[in-house]
Amino acid sequence: RLIAVRRPLRLRLSNWGGPSGEDAAEWLEVPVASADAAAPPPPSAEGAMAADDATRRLPFGPVLLIDRDDFAPAPLPRGGFRRLAPGGPSVKLRFAFLITCESWTEDDGEVVEVVCRYDPASTGRIPNGTAVLNWVHVSLHQKVQVGCGIGEHDGTGDACTLLCEPIAQNYLSGALAGGCDTRLEFERLGLVEVCPGSSTEANCDCRWVSVRAPPRAKSPGIERERARRAREARKRKGPGVGGITGDAIDSLDSSEPLLLVCSSERWSSLMEMDLREAWRATRRDSGSLVEVAQGLFSARGMNL
Repeated sequence: RLIAVRRPLRLRLSNWGGPSGEDAAEWLEVPVASADAAAPPPPSAEGAMAADDATRRLPFGPVLLIDRDDFAPAPLPRGGFRRLAPGGPSVKLRFAFLITCESWTEDDGEVVEVVCRYDPASTGRIPNGTAVLNWVHVSLHQKVQVGCGIGEHDGTGDACTLLCEPIAQNYLSGALAGGCDTRLEFERLGLVEVCPGSSTEANCDCRWVSVRAPPRAKSPGIERERARRAREARKRKGPGVGGITGDAIDSLDSSEPLLLVCSSERWSSLMEMDLREAWRATRRDSGSLVEVAQGLFSARGMNL
């Protein structure tokens, strides 16, 4: 799994004490994370892989790029998605340091740069509930062109340019040479696949295989309803787990591949709400999720 930014926003560190200039970098060693532990590592390249191929190196410098969706000019209400915001709590740069927002700059009403202070001693464990942001170096990164794929009809799989950590180029080279997996997973974004016929990593043709919907702030009304259903579930007596009859299962159309099952009678109302929220978060038609029986849901008409 690699780090990438889809909608870049400049982030400048006000207390950077290293070499000056946007190209300045200090390299951090972080573990290599793979969805398949048995998959061969990508071809090694200076500046990207460590000597043992069990870690990779990330360039960290005075100017970084984060995703625009991870910054909010004003703190969001409590309970919403935690973002970097002035006056808000510190957030964690993935595999790096805690940062705190000090100010930001706008141009024609659009945020163009965020100024933060980082804690050089915060590379260890972080407090529970701390938000973690994706980031890349402002100049030492690799661009990956991704074409439309799954989700292209609802906007989640649109063509875009991803700004990735430098090692992405090594994985693309390995995929084109047949030396490693042809799929790359990007943290919080989704899975892309190198399409057959691509010639070089500079003109590599990739497409979305799966897409993760961006986090959304939950409305107070939804949170109140969820709390009400949770209270009712705790008050209910009787078995916590029930059964789904064979007749309900036999009535399903075998061409409907996705079954979503909740076998808890006590918690079925609350879990149904969470299920439908997750379904809407993928930007799918809420009418396609049909309750066949209590606790048994089917995705009608969905080719999944």
